[in-house]
Amino acid sequence: MGFEFTRLVDGADGETHLVEVDLPVTFVPGSLVSVAPLPATKMTYVEYPEDREQITPGWHPTPHPRHFMMSLVGGFEITTTSGDTKRFGPGDWVLCDDLTGKGHITRGLPGRRVNLVVDVPDDWEIPDA
Repeated sequence: MGFEFTRLVDGADGETHLVEVDLPVTFVPGSLVSVAPLPATKMTYVEYPEDREQITPGWHPTPHPRHFMMSLVGGFEITTTSGDTKRFGPGDWVLCDDLTGKGHITRGLPGRRVNLVVDVPDDWEIPDA
């Protein structure tokens, strides 16, 4: 088991999909610590208003640049054009990588919601498992 996250991606069928990814990790010599280095260009703390279910209304692709989003407090739910729906809570990671397709809908779950957004380079490719 490695660094597990969900990838939000444009499919060849023209629809947006959620794909589960298990990124390989390496172990620090002499310890039980595992690491998965990720290239990052920027990291942003985002706190959303509690009284607003959809931050970006309606169907939309991920705004450039592609990025990881991780819930720190509260949670959110993503629905894709292919009909996939998944809830994300504290510690869950999603790679928002649907930059050109029909997009998705993101709904905040009730209560306080704080995310960490980590931009990744356009040319970064997910390493093979």
